Amino acid sequence: MTPDLLRLRENQGALMPVLERLELELVDDPAWGEPSDTSYLSPAERANPDIAANVAAMAATNKLVAWFGRDQEGFVGLWRGTDGAHPLDASPVVRLDTEGQYAIVAATIPDYVAVSVPEDEFASTRDALMRAGFTSATTSMRSGTRSTATTIRTRIATTCTRRSARIAGSPGSRKRSRSRSPRRRPRRPTRR
Repeated sequence: MTPDLLRLRENQGALMPVLERLELELVDDPAWGEPSDTSYLSPAERANPDIAANVAAMAATNKLVAWFGRDQEGFVGLWRGTDGAHPLDASPVVRLDTEGQYAIVAATIPDYVAVSVPEDEFASTRDALMRAGFTSATTSMRSGTRSTATTIRTRIATTCTRRSARIAGSPGSRKRSRSRSPRRRPRRPTRR
């Protein structure tokens, strides 16, 4: 468990409005099996060699992620690199979305939380994270500076794009036909 993840768990009460907005459910098992669940596949889909290869590739990629939860867009965890040896406290946040696509979404857990909320909630979220003791690229920005949520998102996206290129060599990076994606699940309705 990383210091950021421990701090997030310890401050769930104080951060509850933000976590509820993200529909973030934390899990205690970094080897959590739900992201690799294939029970929704029919026997015919399981017999399809393309789908079977995708399932195997995703299972291999999921072993390289220390999952910490699920949000409104999919599963979230810490990407441990293509060899699985990257230190967790320096690992970026990766998402496996409901379409079966992986993406690095933030450099750190507090950055993930801050950039996942709507822009008009960014400042209050950043302030809540700072009160909880987080420090990161987003939380170090003070109110009144020219750096807005958009600037922070752009900076994080640039960093994450570079890191996402490293995922391209991972087992689950093989392109799939969107029409035959084995991960297609109905989206959960968003709360208003």
